[in-house]
Amino acid sequence: MKLTEFQVELIQLAFQLSGDHILNTYPNIEKNMTVGEAHCYARDAVRRFLEA
Repeated sequence: MKLTEFQVELIQLAFQLSGDHILNTYPNIEKNMTVGEAHCYARDAVRRFLEA
C-alpha cells in the first residue's frame, strides 16, 4: 500500500529524528516503503530519539 502525503511527511520527520536525513537516499526512500515498513521505521526512530 502506498503512503499518503501525510505519512510521507511523518517518515521524513522520523528521518530527521534518527539522523538518516544525511543519507543520499533520504528524499526518495519513503517511495519504496510499505505502510508496515514505514510504521516500524517511525516507531524505531522515535524510540531511539527518546532514548538518546
